[in-house]
Amino acid sequence: MKKIITTLLCTLSLFTQVQAQTPTTVSMGAAYGNNIWYSLENGNVGTAQSATNWDIALAATISTSSPIVTSVLFNPKSGTLFVAPNAITPVDDFADLDTAGMANTWTKLYNSDTEWGVGAFSQPGTGHPDYGWGTYDGVSHTGFAARRVYVIRYGNGSSIPYTYKKLYLSLAFAGGTYTITYDKLDGSDPHTATVAIADYSTKDFVYYSLANHVAIDREPANTAWDLLFTQYVSTSELYKSNPSSATPGAANQLVGGVLLNKNVTAAQASNVADRTTYQDAAVQTFVSDINTIGWDWKYLNATFAWETVSDTVYFIEKSNGDIYSLYFTSFGGTSTGNFNFTQQKVSTVTGVFGEASDKASLAVYPNPTASGNATVLYDFSNSNNAVLSVSDLTGNVVYTENIQSAPGLNAYTFSTSSLKTGLYVVSLTANGGVLQQKLMVK
Repeated sequence: MKKIITTLLCTLSLFTQVQAQTPTTVSMGAAYGNNIWYSLENGNVGTAQSATNWDIALAATISTSSPIVTSVLFNPKSGTLFVAPNAITPVDDFADLDTAGMANTWTKLYNSDTEWGVGAFSQPGTGHPDYGWGTYDGVSHTGFAARRVYVIRYGNGSSIPYTYKKLYLSLAFAGGTYTITYDKLDGSDPHTATVAIADYSTKDFVYYSLANHVAIDREPANTAWDLLFTQYVSTSELYKSNPSSATPGAANQLVGGVLLNKNVTAAQASNVADRTTYQDAAVQTFVSDINTIGWDWKYLNATFAWETVSDTVYFIEKSNGDIYSLYFTSFGGTSTGNFNFTQQKVSTVTGVFGEASDKASLAVYPNPTASGNATVLYDFSNSNNAVLSVSDLTGNVVYTENIQSAPGLNAYTFSTSSLKTGLYVVSLTANGGVLQQKLMVK
């Protein structure tokens, strides 16, 4: 007896909801005042957090299998981060730190905008055992000793006078405890803080405010969100407010945009004629760069009003394999911080399919179809020979075809021109399992 695994898409009452395009607004607030974590399935997750209530974010893991282990982020909205040159013995150099020429000769540091695993404090690292902020203890294997001294400059030097803090970091594996040592440049306000990452085991990062001397639980659980609406420094792309401008782009600019969770991948489809019907995820190349959506889907026009790029669609694959399409429809800029977009689930992973090691998903588009054709989008974790069949609601098979697939996303288009108007069941049978989805023919 064949094992039938039916997704939510097979339930007619749920089918319309899952397949419908959903206009959505996510608001960071005026001046991009908040960070918003967003789930494609559930909407905003957790509580909106002030974008300026933290200075440092510490990777909440010591597992070497994690892509973010040893990463320490800096908040670019907080100020500017410098690394002190030649400060290889932080404990000794800290008290008498010479900051002469800092603004002109010291290196400014930024978080990577392509991966969470390389934070600004990690950037000076030269490779094992030098991880930037810390040196791995290869003798006792007890953690990371402080390696460099950093200086944060706050303010803008005009309306807000410059102020400074200096700091260094270490990490003890016992208890998973970071130690942050920080002070004013003149040594008049010394602090030592310890942060136990075990208290944040479901999060990617634990945040710390140097102004308030407190660790902050800002993030939702790392399995609960897909996208982060935030401001970040664009380090891998030159920023241009208008892509068609002949003016060269600027490096290391603070931009408002969207970053991916570390377990999410995405693809950008350009030159799309009709974004409202385009669902061809199978031909896209999905990548893990966290700025795949990023900031450059919007631009300032000749009248300095925000517009969105009208021919771009993003496909986002969640950690569970579900795939969504998303395109932006408008942007509110600093006045509102509103990101307006339309999203749609185009493929759902149903779980184990046939063999215990084979996961699969199935989607059909356009749905409803009135064009004389429909495309089956299917995803096997293993290579399979499959049978595609279409049945009416009485069980009568009106179409059947043998199809082959490689691991990953595949697409197969079949004719519906001979089918009468009505509701049909599309079935994909392979490896002892059956996936089904309803199809409406108009």
